[in-house]
Amino acid sequence: MKSFRVSQSFFSKLLFVFVITSLFFSFGCLGGEQNPPANTTANNSSGQSQLPLPENDIPLLNISPNDTLAQNESLPAGNQTPRLNSSLEDILNGNISEDNPVIDDSNPVIDDSLPAIVNKSRDDLVSTSVFGFRPTPNSSLEIYVINVGYGESVLVKKGDFEMLVDSGSRQGGQKAVDFLRSLGLSKLEVLVATHSRPQNIGGIPDVLDAFAFEDFWNNNVPNRNMPEYADMMDAVLKAGLVVKHPQAGDSIEVNGMKITVLNPYAQRFGNNPDDTDSIVLKVKYKEFCALLMSDAPDSVESRIMGSSGDIKCQMLLVGRNGAADATLNSFILLRANPKTAVISVGPNNDNNPKQAVLEQLRILSIMSYRTDKDGTIKIESDGSKEDYKVSTNQ
Repeated sequence: MKSFRVSQSFFSKLLFVFVITSLFFSFGCLGGEQNPPANTTANNSSGQSQLPLPENDIPLLNISPNDTLAQNESLPAGNQTPRLNSSLEDILNGNISEDNPVIDDSNPVIDDSLPAIVNKSRDDLVSTSVFGFRPTPNSSLEIYVINVGYGESVLVKKGDFEMLVDSGSRQGGQKAVDFLRSLGLSKLEVLVATHSRPQNIGGIPDVLDAFAFEDFWNNNVPNRNMPEYADMMDAVLKAGLVVKHPQAGDSIEVNGMKITVLNPYAQRFGNNPDDTDSIVLKVKYKEFCALLMSDAPDSVESRIMGSSGDIKCQMLLVGRNGAADATLNSFILLRANPKTAVISVGPNNDNNPKQAVLEQLRILSIMSYRTDKDGTIKIESDGSKEDYKVSTNQ
């Protein structure tokens, strides 16, 4: 009985607390002020209801919750998505959408879903080029050193793929055009301006007027004081070509051959009066290759020998039109060990090719050809190491 009395007392106290609490809440509900229920809809001009947005909330377009910046945080380089700048009234009235945003570029937000562009765009890389032609990987490789007078222009052709390296001077440009037309060409894939000398790029506007191209490669060293350079770039812009800036180590494999860039070693903006950034190319098909030295001086030749691996090639286009500041002092003839050397040259006041260059070729038993005496020179190879053909007066 004692335990029963204890339990009865406990339940009596619990009942008392319940009654007092109920009376307290009843008094508060009847006599106190009540807040109106929160409005859960907002009407726009069309009569449709939408969930409300917090007063200071501004929506973001394609921004994840983690893509935020501190108030004074500097913006890193990369792809950025602008923040929408609009009033709450515009949002509720349906005036803002992903298709019709109001953009404020003053406060961009980083969008990490897009890859950042590092160093240079893909369009700068020659290896990313894609050309429209009929592949014939087993076709012969043909290299033509075109007789354009004092200057240089070389056609690399393999099946339906053609690359023109330089164009000759203003006077020589039409000669290059006439020769390309004699081959029945109307469209080529690549046009290369190895550097800014008038003897090499002066005829490019004529070439671009006569033929369609897909890519334009140059050494990224503008020479705004040279009219030929300005005319060339105007013609490239008019033609709407993709512009690429090859660097040493870049390469492209196309139609069964590999074209490797041996120079320039680094892209630099501004004038380079020594022309050491001239584009130098190695063209290889199976066991045959050719070195196109363009206007590279002996300092570049020495650098190429020290860092470009195997440069042994059967054919070498002698640099700088046979001038003395190339070929003689770099031992490139010993390292490349060519069997055939071609000099692109015409009447000039520089007395090129120098007699010392010709004598060195003779001493090393390298068969030499020159466009001023032999006309346009053709080298044709089926890819074998020894069996290739040289034809003159083409």
